[in-house]
Amino acid sequence: MFSKIRFLLVLPFILLAAGTAYAQNPQPQHNGRFWQVAFWNNMDQTGPPALTAVHQSINWDWGYGSPDHSIQNDHFSGRWTRDIQVSPGTYRFTVTSDDGVRVFIDNQLVIDEWREQAVSTFIADVPLSAGHHLIIVDYFEKGGLARLALDITPAHEPPPPPIPTPVPRQTPRRSSSTMAIPAS
Repeated sequence: MFSKIRFLLVLPFILLAAGTAYAQNPQPQHNGRFWQVAFWNNMDQTGPPALTAVHQSINWDWGYGSPDHSIQNDHFSGRWTRDIQVSPGTYRFTVTSDDGVRVFIDNQLVIDEWREQAVSTFIADVPLSAGHHLIIVDYFEKGGLARLALDITPAHEPPPPPIPTPVPRQTPRRSSSTMAIPAS
Protein backbone atom coordinates (compact mmCIF):
# COMPACT_ATOMS: atom_id res chain seq x y z
CA MET A 1 0.00 0.00 0.00
CA PHE A 2 2.80 2.41 0.93
CA SER A 3 4.60 1.78 -2.38
CA LYS A 4 1.39 2.61 -4.32
CA ILE A 5 1.00 5.91 -2.47
CA ARG A 6 4.67 6.76 -3.03
CA PHE A 7 4.30 5.96 -6.74
CA LEU A 8 1.23 8.21 -6.99
CA LEU A 9 3.13 11.02 -5.28
CA VAL A 10 6.13 10.66 -7.61
CA LEU A 11 4.12 10.18 -10.83
CA PRO A 12 3.24 13.89 -11.34
CA PHE A 13 6.92 14.83 -11.14
CA ILE A 14 7.83 12.15 -13.67
CA LEU A 15 5.13 13.35 -16.06
CA LEU A 16 6.14 16.98 -15.59
CA ALA A 17 9.78 16.19 -16.35
CA ALA A 18 8.83 14.16 -19.44
CA GLY A 19 6.56 16.96 -20.68
CA THR A 20 9.30 19.56 -20.23
CA ALA A 21 11.83 17.44 -22.11
CA TYR A 22 9.37 16.98 -24.96
CA ALA A 23 8.69 20.71 -25.20
CA GLN A 24 12.39 21.48 -25.43
CA ASN A 25 13.18 18.67 -27.88
CA PRO A 26 10.23 17.93 -30.18
CA GLN A 27 10.45 14.34 -31.40
CA PRO A 28 10.18 13.57 -35.12
CA GLN A 29 7.42 11.65 -36.80
CA HIS A 30 8.95 9.10 -39.14
CA ASN A 31 7.22 10.22 -42.32
CA GLY A 32 10.40 11.34 -44.12
CA ARG A 33 8.62 13.95 -46.26
CA PHE A 34 8.52 16.97 -43.97
CA TRP A 35 10.62 18.76 -41.38
CA GLN A 36 9.09 19.26 -37.95
CA VAL A 37 10.13 22.70 -36.77
CA ALA A 38 10.20 24.46 -33.41
CA PHE A 39 11.12 28.13 -32.87
CA TRP A 40 12.12 29.82 -29.63
CA ASN A 41 12.33 33.51 -28.72
CA ASN A 42 15.84 32.91 -27.36
CA MET A 43 19.12 31.75 -28.86
CA ASP A 44 19.64 28.67 -26.68
CA GLN A 45 16.41 26.75 -27.39
CA THR A 46 15.29 26.68 -23.77
CA GLY A 47 11.75 26.51 -22.49
CA PRO A 48 8.74 25.59 -24.55
CA PRO A 49 8.86 26.61 -28.22
CA ALA A 50 7.02 29.83 -29.13
CA LEU A 51 5.94 28.26 -32.44
CA THR A 52 5.90 24.81 -34.06
CA ALA A 53 5.41 24.16 -37.75
CA VAL A 54 5.94 21.68 -40.57
CA HIS A 55 8.18 22.64 -43.53
CA GLN A 56 8.84 20.86 -46.80
CA SER A 57 12.43 22.09 -47.04
CA ILE A 58 15.06 24.18 -45.30
CA ASN A 59 15.68 27.14 -47.57
CA TRP A 60 14.93 30.35 -45.72
CA ASP A 61 16.01 33.94 -46.16
CA TRP A 62 14.18 36.05 -43.61
CA GLY A 63 16.27 39.17 -44.31
CA TYR A 64 16.03 41.35 -41.21
CA GLY A 65 12.81 39.61 -40.17
CA SER A 66 11.85 36.32 -38.56
CA PRO A 67 9.93 33.14 -39.48
CA ASP A 68 6.64 34.43 -38.06
CA HIS A 69 5.10 37.46 -36.33
CA SER A 70 5.17 35.47 -33.06
CA ILE A 71 8.98 35.19 -33.29
CA GLN A 72 11.14 38.24 -32.58
CA ASN A 73 13.39 39.51 -35.43
CA ASP A 74 16.64 38.95 -33.54
CA HIS A 75 17.77 36.59 -30.76
CA PHE A 76 15.66 33.61 -31.88
CA SER A 77 16.47 29.97 -32.60
CA GLY A 78 14.96 27.01 -34.38
CA ARG A 79 15.24 23.25 -34.71
CA TRP A 80 14.32 21.25 -37.82
CA THR A 81 13.90 17.49 -37.31
CA ARG A 82 13.30 14.88 -39.98
CA ASP A 83 13.72 11.17 -40.51
CA ILE A 84 15.08 10.30 -43.97
CA GLN A 85 15.46 6.97 -45.71
CA VAL A 86 18.49 6.50 -47.96
CA SER A 87 20.36 3.89 -49.98
CA PRO A 88 23.86 3.12 -48.72
CA GLY A 89 26.48 5.66 -49.75
CA THR A 90 28.19 8.91 -48.88
CA TYR A 91 25.97 11.98 -48.70
CA ARG A 92 26.98 15.63 -48.82
CA PHE A 93 25.27 17.91 -46.30
CA THR A 94 25.66 21.53 -47.42
CA VAL A 95 24.34 24.14 -45.01
CA THR A 96 24.35 27.92 -45.43
CA SER A 97 23.59 30.08 -42.42
CA ASP A 98 23.71 33.50 -40.83
CA ASP A 99 24.27 33.05 -37.77
CA GLY A 100 24.92 29.76 -35.89
CA VAL A 101 24.14 26.27 -37.14
CA ARG A 102 24.65 22.65 -36.07
CA VAL A 103 23.74 19.53 -38.05
CA PHE A 104 23.27 16.15 -36.36
CA ILE A 105 22.84 12.81 -38.11
CA ASP A 106 21.61 10.01 -35.86
CA ASN A 107 22.54 12.22 -32.87
CA GLN A 108 26.15 12.57 -34.10
CA LEU A 109 27.33 16.16 -34.65
CA VAL A 110 28.63 16.52 -38.23
CA ILE A 111 28.62 20.33 -38.66
CA ASP A 112 29.29 22.59 -35.68
CA GLU A 113 29.34 26.30 -36.52
CA TRP A 114 27.46 27.51 -33.42
CA ARG A 115 28.70 31.11 -33.49
CA GLU A 116 27.76 34.56 -34.71
CA GLN A 117 28.79 34.87 -38.37
CA ALA A 118 27.95 36.43 -41.70
CA VAL A 119 26.36 34.20 -44.36
CA SER A 120 28.67 31.17 -44.64
CA THR A 121 28.45 27.74 -46.26
CA PHE A 122 29.69 24.52 -44.64
CA ILE A 123 29.94 21.00 -46.09
CA ALA A 124 30.16 17.55 -44.51
CA ASP A 125 30.43 14.31 -46.49
CA VAL A 126 28.89 11.56 -44.38
CA PRO A 127 28.73 7.80 -45.12
CA LEU A 128 25.25 6.46 -44.37
CA SER A 129 24.01 2.89 -44.26
CA ALA A 130 20.77 1.91 -45.97
CA GLY A 131 17.67 2.76 -44.00
CA HIS A 132 16.31 5.51 -41.79
CA HIS A 133 18.46 8.31 -40.37
CA LEU A 134 17.44 11.09 -38.01
CA ILE A 135 18.54 14.57 -39.16
CA ILE A 136 18.44 17.54 -36.76
CA VAL A 137 19.40 21.08 -37.74
CA ASP A 138 19.77 23.64 -34.94
CA TYR A 139 19.97 27.35 -35.80
CA PHE A 140 20.20 30.65 -33.98
CA GLU A 141 19.91 34.25 -35.14
CA LYS A 142 21.67 36.90 -33.07
CA GLY A 143 21.06 40.01 -35.14
CA GLY A 144 21.00 41.48 -38.61
CA LEU A 145 20.30 39.20 -41.54
CA ALA A 146 18.73 35.77 -40.94
CA ARG A 147 19.38 32.94 -43.43
CA LEU A 148 19.34 29.13 -43.32
CA ALA A 149 19.46 26.56 -46.13
CA LEU A 150 20.28 22.84 -46.20
CA ASP A 151 20.91 20.65 -49.21
CA ILE A 152 21.46 16.87 -49.03
CA THR A 153 22.90 15.18 -52.14
CA PRO A 154 24.96 12.10 -52.96
CA ALA A 155 28.59 13.12 -52.40
CA HIS A 156 29.66 12.32 -55.97
CA GLU A 157 27.51 15.20 -57.27
CA PRO A 158 29.06 18.66 -57.35
CA PRO A 159 28.05 20.86 -54.40
CA PRO A 160 25.44 23.54 -55.02
CA PRO A 161 26.86 26.94 -55.91
CA PRO A 162 27.59 29.14 -52.89
CA ILE A 163 25.25 31.97 -52.04
CA PRO A 164 26.66 34.99 -53.90
CA THR A 165 27.94 37.92 -51.90
CA PRO A 166 26.68 41.25 -53.28
CA VAL A 167 29.42 43.14 -55.11
CA PRO A 168 29.26 46.91 -55.59
CA ARG A 169 28.41 47.77 -59.18
CA GLN A 170 30.95 49.66 -61.22
CA THR A 171 30.09 51.88 -64.14
CA PRO A 172 31.52 50.39 -67.35
CA ARG A 173 34.08 52.58 -69.09
CA ARG A 174 34.38 53.07 -72.81
CA SER A 175 37.44 51.64 -74.34
CA SER A 176 39.43 53.93 -76.59
CA SER A 177 41.13 51.05 -78.34
CA THR A 178 39.88 49.64 -81.60
CA MET A 179 40.29 46.20 -83.02
CA ALA A 180 41.19 45.57 -86.63
CA ILE A 181 39.29 42.85 -88.43
CA PRO A 182 41.32 41.26 -91.21
CA ALA A 183 39.78 41.32 -94.67
CA SER A 184 39.03 38.00 -96.22
